[in-house]
Amino acid sequence: MKAILNKKVYFVLLILVIASLPWHEHLNGACTLLLMLWTFLYNLYHRPAWHEWRERSWMLLHWAWYALFAIGLLWTADYSEGIFNLEVHMLLVLVPWMWATAPVLSKKYIDFLLTIFVVSVLFALSYTLGGVFPFFKKHGVVSMWIIGRSTPFHHGHFGMYLLSSFLIAFLKITESHALLHRISWGTVASILIGGVLLIGAKAAMVALAGIVFCMIIKKISAPLWKLTLYAVPIGLTLLLLSFLVSIHSWEHEKYQMAIDYKINSRSVFDIIGFLQYSFYHRLGQWHCGVEVWTQDWKTFLFGVGTGDATQALNACYTANGWDWLQGYSTHNEFLEEAVRHGLIGLLLLLAVFLYPVIRSIRRGNYWYVFQSVAFFAALMIDCYLSNQKGIVWYMWIGSLWYCLPRESTGKATFAEAKASSDA
Repeated sequence: MKAILNKKVYFVLLILVIASLPWHEHLNGACTLLLMLWTFLYNLYHRPAWHEWRERSWMLLHWAWYALFAIGLLWTADYSEGIFNLEVHMLLVLVPWMWATAPVLSKKYIDFLLTIFVVSVLFALSYTLGGVFPFFKKHGVVSMWIIGRSTPFHHGHFGMYLLSSFLIAFLKITESHALLHRISWGTVASILIGGVLLIGAKAAMVALAGIVFCMIIKKISAPLWKLTLYAVPIGLTLLLLSFLVSIHSWEHEKYQMAIDYKINSRSVFDIIGFLQYSFYHRLGQWHCGVEVWTQDWKTFLFGVGTGDATQALNACYTANGWDWLQGYSTHNEFLEEAVRHGLIGLLLLLAVFLYPVIRSIRRGNYWYVFQSVAFFAALMIDCYLSNQKGIVWYMWIGSLWYCLPRESTGKATFAEAKASSDA
């Protein structure tokens, strides 16, 4: 039993999970099941006491949000869709529990896992290019159709994997002193950003702008950088509120933005046209999200239920004469959660998102804040936490970023501190 529960086995399983992230969800799911089985056996064997669990508040916030998905089944008409949502969001419980109870990781191991992720993403990007280049050579254009067929999964989600890898590569650049090392990681970062632009990942482009803005602010306000960062949670919350108010007051009667059936043949290099089309297309989705959420006080507080968001939105699309939007989500994760579980769900999601941001600022883990700004931008224009690949990306990579060392003080992470005290 001890051999099975060896920490090296645990680390190898973690490597398999992280390396399989940018690939098919079934492969990653199988690796995750093995890791969770190991964690379960480890807890049965060692039985760590509650006070020994790490990051309990962070874990309980995720558990509370997941519990809301189960409670929301009580007023759900589409029970099968509700159960599907429970399955998709199961990592909200499993991943925080694993980090809270499994063996701790040192900075060296965390850095190695992040590097493994970057390498795996680079291989996935090479796989995409292998499908794009022959098409480009034959037809002289790179269209969204070929991009969709060449990426390992949806190009928008893959773009966020590329962007997370860019942040990791940029972190390596800033930490490195050797010229050759800096050139190597700088090249990797450039390739990854080129990949984001190539596949036309809109959310990743917007998130990249947010990261660049943060980096500029960090450079300008270096002496007061930590103080400046405390405005981030407030600023993000105000941005979300402004968005909801502006969509609620938007005059939607003249909205007639139908689907452009030529969108798949549009060149990925037509970035401005693609972003503009996507924005106008989302206006109807956002409007119906706000309309469904605020239709009465019960829905405003508790939402339509865990499995009824799609049906409610489709009814709104039909009522407004926007049948081309049938089947689309709100394309805003905060609004989607408000539709599902009302104000309670929205506040819980904000707490899940902002709590680790505030904790990371206190620890000096500024790179997690960068990652969070990018993720917030992505959530504003897509529902990344409503599908398997998005929530897998957030829970695994977000957790690893959360365990990064304290940049400003040089002190250890909670994992390293615990390891030192055990030693």
